[in-house]
Amino acid sequence: MKNERTIGCATFATVIAFMFLAQPVAARLVTGATGYGSTLVTTYTCDAEVYGAVPAVLDIDPGDDVIFYYQVSWDDQRSYPAQAAIHNFTMIVSYSKLSGDRHDWLEFPTYGNNNGGTTRSITIYGVQPPASISVYWIASIYSTSPSCSDQDSDGGPIEIR
Repeated sequence: MKNERTIGCATFATVIAFMFLAQPVAARLVTGATGYGSTLVTTYTCDAEVYGAVPAVLDIDPGDDVIFYYQVSWDDQRSYPAQAAIHNFTMIVSYSKLSGDRHDWLEFPTYGNNNGGTTRSITIYGVQPPASISVYWIASIYSTSPSCSDQDSDGGPIEIR
């Protein structure tokens, strides 16, 4: 009788252990790449700059989520009030196993004596290797006073395995 209970307990414990082991592993959030963009307008000129660190290869587990960041800043050094200067920051992410691109954009005017920054992001959920993901960051500035514009971009493809 004692042996039967021990076997019963061992079987119950084994079932409980398998229940915990059979639980799906939660997806990790993996950083794919980070880009940095800035725009500047002065009384004489406009400038837009973008640079990013895009790895050639990213090793992940099946089902992981991959996040892409775009840290942006703007600086309008003209005296207030001034004609509107339009700042635009765009991030485009393409995943080979999904149709269509994911876009994030931020566009706004400044009228002098204005600066700031923010971080934008796009997450691709449940990525299944092998695949590829491309990310591109774009920054542009346009002003009528002074009459100027500038644009810059960076990015590239990542092999997911």
